[in-house]
Amino acid sequence: MSQHSGTKRPIGRQMPTPQRGAKPPNLNPDLPLPHERDESTDTTAEEPDPKMVQAKRDLDAGQVDTDMRATPGLNAERRAHLVPGPGGKPPTSGG
Repeated sequence: MSQHSGTKRPIGRQMPTPQRGAKPPNLNPDLPLPHERDESTDTTAEEPDPKMVQAKRDLDAGQVDTDMRATPGLNAERRAHLVPGPGGKPPTSGG
């Protein structure tokens, strides 16, 4: 018995082919366009991220970011004086 019959059945949701030059249907006019979404001001949180607040407290207290993943970062000179070098060598003198 053959699995294939002589007639083709539509697969999934079939939509008619739009005429050439026809504008696409506007499915939801209430949705903002991409450039309108990018300009919205309600995408930021009301409260700061708790991890960012802790990071600011740590930096203000004099702690140094040592997990820079081999990038110099903004405080590279300061970190060079405060963080031991390879093999636990003491930091350079100065300050």
